[in-house]
Amino acid sequence: MNMPTSPVRRLSQDVLHFIFLANAEEAEIVPCSPQSSWYEPGSPLHPLITTRRSSQVCREWRQVILSSASLWGRLLDMDALQQEKPHWREEVLHRAGSTAPLWISRAAKINPHGPPPPAVMNFLFWILYTCWERIEILVLRIEVEDFIGWTSATQMMMQSAPALRRFTFLPPLFIDVDHRVLVPSMFSNNAPCLQEFVAPILHFESTSKFTSLRSLTTSFHRKFSTLTGVISCMPLLEELAVFPSPGPPSVHEFDLDQLLRSTPNITLPRLKDLLIQGTLPACLLLAKVIEPAAGCALNFEGDSGTGEVFSGTVLAALGRLFNKYFTAYFNFYHETDTDWTFHVGVTEFMVDVKLETGLDGDLPSSFQLSWENPSSSQGEEIIRALFFPSLAASSSSSSRESTNAPRLLTRFAAVESLSVWNRLLESVKPCVREIFAAFTGLRTLRGSKDDLSFLLLPPAPLITPAPNSNTDASSDNNSDHPPASTAPSPVFPKLHTLTWSHWALSTSDITAGVIPILQKRVEEAYKLRLLAFSGYGDLEFGLANFEVMMQEYVGPLVGRVRWRDGQDVVELWAEERAAGGLIPMDY
Repeated sequence: MNMPTSPVRRLSQDVLHFIFLANAEEAEIVPCSPQSSWYEPGSPLHPLITTRRSSQVCREWRQVILSSASLWGRLLDMDALQQEKPHWREEVLHRAGSTAPLWISRAAKINPHGPPPPAVMNFLFWILYTCWERIEILVLRIEVEDFIGWTSATQMMMQSAPALRRFTFLPPLFIDVDHRVLVPSMFSNNAPCLQEFVAPILHFESTSKFTSLRSLTTSFHRKFSTLTGVISCMPLLEELAVFPSPGPPSVHEFDLDQLLRSTPNITLPRLKDLLIQGTLPACLLLAKVIEPAAGCALNFEGDSGTGEVFSGTVLAALGRLFNKYFTAYFNFYHETDTDWTFHVGVTEFMVDVKLETGLDGDLPSSFQLSWENPSSSQGEEIIRALFFPSLAASSSSSSRESTNAPRLLTRFAAVESLSVWNRLLESVKPCVREIFAAFTGLRTLRGSKDDLSFLLLPPAPLITPAPNSNTDASSDNNSDHPPASTAPSPVFPKLHTLTWSHWALSTSDITAGVIPILQKRVEEAYKLRLLAFSGYGDLEFGLANFEVMMQEYVGPLVGRVRWRDGQDVVELWAEERAAGGLIPMDY
């Protein structure tokens, strides 16, 4: 760098100091789930390594960095302090001075399959013991046994934490299902600055009150009322994640109906992200009693844990809950140009519904129910309860509340752009077609061959098994499970653009998928304006044959066709078709 002429040279020391502090905030980028990776000790992304290298650029930068105790207080990054000799660890702590707030992060292992370095662990526990009241951010990734041993020996978790703003404790396996630790008088109920608490294995006691919390990650308590009591004292919560807990469920199926009526609501006016995993009764009850902010994204994963069929009361409650959250979510995020993604999955063991916008930063909403024993009929019952709550209401005792529940289905008519992805049992497809028929305002549709064929082509006729001579003919008429009706495919009268997602396009995809869909739209007087192929995969029959098929067979059925040729985008227009015109586009 040519220092006399460099623009960086003209920055004041205050601006430089602000930049160095911002670089140190990388210490807050710590994963809170097992799916995320932890940086290796030598990674340049560690703020301590970034700061040390910055101090070697020039004398002025070094002076600013070495003179800032608040900067070094943020750099107690244990992943970058795993040297055998203690000199560098002691030097970093010395540069932090005696009063600056401390950020302690990521006490991870160099070898994930071996024990943590003893010197690093001893240094960590020594800082926690001697500097507890200065700690502003504490992120621990250590074994549960080490954590329990430390808390038992020092009782530090029961001490006031006047500066603590963020606390995270995640064992290497994220949630150790064999442990749940109740910490009596956590932080002595005195952590006035605490905004984020991520520790699924640590349980508050019923008297805990941390009113400043913005983000809480915990797990279900043995007593459901303890969890709700703690949450009710956190009116500023913006994010809440509750994970399963080992042992008996906190809410049993036999008292769910009573609890749904008697448990008071909890108003959390700022809550925008709610994740709940666990037994179905506990998840259902917690989501039901919480009154979140408008547009709160719900991620619900309930496991019935039994092979029993869901009762009418539970189905009605699920329908109310689903429509309460998903309708509010839709209303909050929907604009005319919103690109929605909608997924419905039904297997023999699970129902999964997901709704999300195409905007970066927006949280998706998902609703998943699972059970142990295979049941092909259970999925359809649940889907109908979620999307057609008035039908489920007729079999429950709380029919009046169910009938008046908001219905997501009535809002789908406002959607103009939609991506679909479905995984369905054959028996459920007629019901799901009824759901998609609500998208009457749809103009743009994206999906794979299977999804688009499912929605836009007539359903295959049901094959009725031949009568058995040993079976009473009247038994079919009296069956408790009549065959599903073949609901017609949705019409989508305003649809004008179809995007065909693919990885490897074959001849059969064109002849058995694309052409029949386009022909059906023409026959119904709903000819498409644009068919776009969005895949980057191979064309199994070659580009030249693909272009011929587009011109001769596909082109006459649609206004224009668009596809990719390498990095180029090619379009075939109706008016150019007679001359074989292929128009390359610069996108």
